[in-house]
Parts: sequence; structure tokens; C-alpha cells
Amino acid sequence: MLAVVGGNDKPTVASVKQILSSVGIDLEGDDSKALENLVEEMAAKDLDEIMKAGLEKLKTVPGGGGGGGGGGGGNATGGAAAAAAVVDARS
Repeated sequence: MLAVVGGNDKPTVASVKQILSSVGIDLEGDDSKALENLVEEMAAKDLDEIMKAGLEKLKTVPGGGGGGGGGGGGNATGGAAAAAAVVDARS
């Protein structure tokens, strides 16, 4: 997508690798093969159409909802009892 936004309408594997290496990412093995597959798959598609389809899919994803409640407080007397037990053990 960066290549297309940068003016390269049909990026190649080499041009994508160049973009990635400019930020310290070098692909090897399975990652390189996955990039080759992606570039091949995307070659026949238009970025605008892909973006519109992605936004339509995002509309179906549930969102929002509240966060969980806070944790309950601990037992205030528990610490005192433990401290008393330590003092008794030292005596």
C-alpha cells in the first residue's frame, strides 16, 4: 500500500522489499514467499476497491462495550494478623 500511495501503481516484490529494508526489515524464507504470493494476488486488484471492501467488512465487526469493573479491595485485617503472627514467631 505504501508503494501505491507513493506513486507505484503496480509494485513488484523487489520494490516492496526495498521499502521494507529502508526501515530495517529484511524478508527471508517463508516471509519472502508470502510477500511474493501477496504481490501476485494483488497485481490484478485496485487499491481503492480493496479499501472499500475492507471498510464494508469492518462495519460488521462489533465494537464498543464497557470495560470490566475494578478489582475488589483486600481484607484490611489480613495484613495485621500476618504481622502479629511474625512478631509471635520471633518471641
